[in-house]
Amino acid sequence: EGLSATAVSKRLVREAVRERRCKDNCTAIVIVFRRK
Repeated sequence: EGLSATAVSKRLVREAVRERRCKDNCTAIVIVFRRK
């Protein structure tokens, strides 16, 4: 979608907390591959 890694990680954490009702600590890891 062309989003930054920060925006993607915020969306992942928001989904984990709100939609999946994660009650423990939530960590999102985003790996970005860039072509040279």
